[in-house]
Amino acid sequence: VPGLTLISFGDPDTHSSETHIVRASDGYDMHRLEQVNQISRRLRKGEASVHESIRDIEVVMATAPIYPWYLRLMFSFVQSFFASMTLFHDSWREGLLAGGLGIMVGAFELLSSSHLTIGYLLNVVPPLIVALVAALLSDHICFAAVPMAASLNLLPGLGLALAMMELSSNNVICGTVRLVSATMTSFMLGWSTTVGYNLGMAILGKEGESTGLSSECEGLSMLWWILFVPCLSAGFAVWFKVHWKQWPAVIFASTMGLIIQTFCDR
Repeated sequence: VPGLTLISFGDPDTHSSETHIVRASDGYDMHRLEQVNQISRRLRKGEASVHESIRDIEVVMATAPIYPWYLRLMFSFVQSFFASMTLFHDSWREGLLAGGLGIMVGAFELLSSSHLTIGYLLNVVPPLIVALVAALLSDHICFAAVPMAASLNLLPGLGLALAMMELSSNNVICGTVRLVSATMTSFMLGWSTTVGYNLGMAILGKEGESTGLSSECEGLSMLWWILFVPCLSAGFAVWFKVHWKQWPAVIFASTMGLIIQTFCDR
């Protein structure tokens, strides 16, 4: 379940079980996940003993992250900038603003992994600040997509996909928990964005106006997507700590997905 790992050990002789609840980070480290999966496969095939597997897992956990924190922070700009251009059809001006605000959101997310209090405010404070800044600049930019692009990493899309996978495989409890968690995250992001927007409009003396929320942005030509989509995929790969050798597969999969979605929308 989100934030927790439940581990149960059964004893067939006494017909009893022991369950441990281990707190887990909400982040993703796909490189370490691949390494642990390889260790598990060797153990199942009998190519390694239990003690050797435990030693290998300790080595994996002791190694430094594949990408340093400052590189992930830089790529949070890349993510928000190119997501603004492709997924939300913004122009260069909105893209630069979304990228700058994306660095702030990325800093909050990195701090939340080591500071529990910041983690509680992760889905409230950054979206509120993003919406407030975008609302204050709403006379010069297209507001509609900037908050979404800047808060891209906070959107519960992956959590919702995992919930559907769990429910489809009859893991009702885990799937339901993930679904409720994704839904509540969406509510908090929406509430924070609305509060930030209304606060910005109040500061500008434009209370009650909602044109920025419903306006459509004039995006760039889709030919730019040939350059933007690989850069966006690389940003996701760095943020989720995917090894650089797997980047071509990530770029190919994301490109195919975006092409299919684009033609289906038409």
